[in-house]
Amino acid sequence: MKQTAQVKEPPSLIASQIVTEAMKPDASLAGLATLAERDPGFTLRVLSTVNSAAFGLPARVSDVRQAATLLGLRGLRNLALSLVVSDMAPAGPDGELLLANSLRRAAAAQLIAEALGERRCDEYFTVGLLLEVGLIARARDSMPAVAEAALLPATDRILFERAAGAVDHPTRGAQIARDFQLPAEFVSAVGGHHDPEPPQGRLQLVAWVAERAASIWESGNPAEAQAEAL
Repeated sequence: MKQTAQVKEPPSLIASQIVTEAMKPDASLAGLATLAERDPGFTLRVLSTVNSAAFGLPARVSDVRQAATLLGLRGLRNLALSLVVSDMAPAGPDGELLLANSLRRAAAAQLIAEALGERRCDEYFTVGLLLEVGLIARARDSMPAVAEAALLPATDRILFERAAGAVDHPTRGAQIARDFQLPAEFVSAVGGHHDPEPPQGRLQLVAWVAERAASIWESGNPAEAQAEAL
């Protein structure tokens, strides 16, 4: 009997709205908190984040508006984006593999930004999280092919996708970033992270290097991948 991937419920619409609204110049914490209150699942995610050991608060927070204030606009947006990306991936080992690849790039981008002395390192984490979103988005329609691509060395994924007649994940990911109305530099960073030459722009360049740093753990030749990343 042919096995099919276990699929999660569709991504939280509220989380998607928060990502979009948080990017607007007139975005307000009060407005985002109001949106968050409309989704019990997202509310729980917000509260569990601020009550985690990482925040080290002396007392538990039970009010989502207070939690939103502690997270701030960018923190709330990043949490919403993380939820959207994780909900795109099917449940099970294949979905976990896709999310691990995304988080590896997000962590690499943030660490590189910190090493460069950037003040808004969460922006770099966000763009790193999006680098594989084009691959994750295909998982609901063609999980076997996506899982096969995710297991390949990072440098071979685009060739595999194109050979299969699929839109490559940087192109698809850039369109998803546009759909979320993310800034143009986010779109170009996602769309160009596999380009052969380094891109222009600080955010784009860090994303490009983060892709190569992450590929060290996804390569048939780690030593060669490490030399390229360095």
